[in-house]
Amino acid sequence: MKTSGSDRPRQWERTMRTGTDAARYGRALLAEGLYLRALALSRRLLDHSSTGEERADDRVAAFVVTHLNLADLHTEGEHTVLAALPRGRAPRADGAAARSRRRSPPAAGCPAP
Repeated sequence: MKTSGSDRPRQWERTMRTGTDAARYGRALLAEGLYLRALALSRRLLDHSSTGEERADDRVAAFVVTHLNLADLHTEGEHTVLAALPRGRAPRADGAAARSRRRSPPAAGCPAP
């Protein structure tokens, strides 16, 4: 599906919100697929920066937030696997910390944190 340059930020934001919701409800594979799609969109935002109306900070924030959410998702998945090991074989894993750090995309028109 082709998207215009001006629609990419909105499509990225929708994809990230859907991915974040999927992750919150424990649908890690769906969340990962959505985050990877958002990553591709954020790369296009960076590659076509001269044609878009969005600010440079917003384009970079989209790229960084997508990577952070992917990292949190993967870390949480590793913790889940480690927690399933017999006691004493691995440190206790707590996925709540990763879930609480998961970032939501910045609201349209608002500066990124």
